Amino acid sequence: MCGIAGLWQNVDVSVEKKRINENHIFSSLQHRGPDDKGIWKSDDSRVVFLQTRLSIVDLTENGHQPMMSQSGKYVMTYNGEIYNHEDLREDLKMEGVCFTGRSDTEVLVEAFDRWGIPETLTKINGMYSIALHNTETHSLTLARDRLGEKPLYYGVIDGRVFFASELKAFRGWSDFTGKIDKLAISQYLYYGFVPAPESIFLDAKKLKPGHFITFSFKCTSEQTCFWDISKIPEIYGVNKLSRPQALSGLKSLLYDSVKLRMKSDVRTGTFLSGGIDSSLITAMIQAESDVQFDSYTIGFGEKDFDESPAAKRIAKYIGTNHHEFHVSETELLDLVPKMAGIYCEP
Repeated sequence: MCGIAGLWQNVDVSVEKKRINENHIFSSLQHRGPDDKGIWKSDDSRVVFLQTRLSIVDLTENGHQPMMSQSGKYVMTYNGEIYNHEDLREDLKMEGVCFTGRSDTEVLVEAFDRWGIPETLTKINGMYSIALHNTETHSLTLARDRLGEKPLYYGVIDGRVFFASELKAFRGWSDFTGKIDKLAISQYLYYGFVPAPESIFLDAKKLKPGHFITFSFKCTSEQTCFWDISKIPEIYGVNKLSRPQALSGLKSLLYDSVKLRMKSDVRTGTFLSGGIDSSLITAMIQAESDVQFDSYTIGFGEKDFDESPAAKRIAKYIGTNHHEFHVSETELLDLVPKMAGIYCEP
């Protein structure tokens, strides 16, 4: 994962007041991206993008963010991974795009430049939160993946928009008040969490999964839905499938999903609990891998909560290179004071 943050302003910039504390933002997001960090500012200082990078694909400087498209039209910072970037790269090459590196970031920003925002969002397969600045129209677009795997918060105050991967970064924005939203408290007590688009703070909203939103000089758009899971059965005729067809289709999709996620320039592994989901995924990965794959399990002293024995049996059966880490009661209790900061909101 990576950390992204930024400020977009639809007002004149005051030279007397610094709107964001860059050092605070970088430090609050450093745990999300320890490998690199970057910052981009527009010439008029109305737009600032920041990113802390966890390098997965193309570990060189060619994957450095924030990144500008070759035409100079778009500047982008994003957190995530586009699994079908190699196929999209070939499509863009056929349209005359030349690439300098191998990163999915470069593919993504060039896709936005060539195809536009709505069409690109329908083409990409991945997990992501994206911030995209159009230098020609001075607009900002924020987008979040279909199921909301990657977090993205934003706030709008007096013509200024601040966004970040985590709420703790909002403390680096001078306009942020940190006032608690009473409606969010009632939602938390009812649901056990604060559902999008609200957050625990009045000054911050969550971008809904499968949505994007654009801010411009003329107006602030509503969140626009580009993918809706409730419509998928009808679009693909899932309800008309027989049981054997559905099982065959599920198996094919699972294998395809696993293969795409194994494409990486760094070592990968799985968390294995010994349950159905993680065991199935790990078995598929080991079946597709030419080498012994790494699996990991967290064990506990309390037998009622300890899944490590089951995971060990599965790992032995599948043939992975298995690793166990046991957490003590003391280590768990030591984490309690840190939990509020880790989770950002209840």
